[in-house]
Amino acid sequence: MGHNLRPTEIQGAFGIHEIRKLDSFINQRRENAAYWTEKLSAYEDQPSLPSEPEHAKHVYFVYPLTVRPDAGFTRAELVDHFEKKLIETGPIMAGKMAEQPAMKHIPHRKVGKLPNSRITMR
Repeated sequence: MGHNLRPTEIQGAFGIHEIRKLDSFINQRRENAAYWTEKLSAYEDQPSLPSEPEHAKHVYFVYPLTVRPDAGFTRAELVDHFEKKLIETGPIMAGKMAEQPAMKHIPHRKVGKLPNSRITMR
C-alpha cells in the first residue's frame, strides 16, 4: 500500500538484459559514493554522510545526505548549491512510514517519537 508499481512487459524485457550488468552498475555507484564521501568528508560535522555497517554492502542507488537541524544552512540552501553546480538532487520519497497516508489502513505499532525519522522526512 502506498506505492504504485506496475512493471510492464517491455520493462521486464529490458530488465532481463540489464540484470547481467548489475554488478558493474553497483561497482560504479560505489566508486561514485567513495568520491562524494571523500569530497564531503571535510564537512562531516554538517551534513550526515551515509555509512556502511560491516555486515552489509551499500549499493548506493542514491547518495543520501541528511542536513542536521544545527547545520547552519538549510536543506533548500544545500539543494540550491548543488543544483547550481549541475548536481542533481531529490528528496527521500517515503521518509517516516508511520506518517504516510496509507498507514491509516495498515495495522502497525510505533515505539517512541522517532525524531530521526521525522528529520529525514522533513
